[in-house]
Amino acid sequence: MDREKNEICDTIGISFTQDRHGWSDLLVIQGGTSFSLQISDVFSDGPLGLLRLCDAILTNRPESVDFLDEPGGHRLTIYPDPGQQHVMTLEIRALATSDKTEATPVFSTRSKRKQLLTLLMAELWKLHHFHAEPSFQRGRSGFAHADTLLELNRMWDADQRMGPSILK
Repeated sequence: MDREKNEICDTIGISFTQDRHGWSDLLVIQGGTSFSLQISDVFSDGPLGLLRLCDAILTNRPESVDFLDEPGGHRLTIYPDPGQQHVMTLEIRALATSDKTEATPVFSTRSKRKQLLTLLMAELWKLHHFHAEPSFQRGRSGFAHADTLLELNRMWDADQRMGPSILK
């Protein structure tokens, strides 16, 4: 069954895992379809990219983040719906191995801003708390963005339209 282009999707899930030895995975699930991105920490800072997307969702502005692999990668773009302030489009494009300007669309969905923000912030919150465990820290790059995450969560909590934050 094809989804109508303007339909707002509420069956989306996002998972971010920080693997050992400089790799991370981002999984986006919509309905029965999943899309997986592998991210090299050598070329991309996965948590920082997700924080940039969260900030853009909270402030309702467009943002693009490249998550690079070896070779190639993906570009995640979000942009607001001009007619519906509570809706954003999330797009994923595959980047060519030799030229980051060539990006082939592979996934697109329209979702509520608050749902996208909650999904991404929950993954970052989880990662932040996992890094408190010494056994989790072994073989992984650290979580250097705790202050940014906490400040963004405070902004979300205080936002009249998007708040309060579910992360306490």
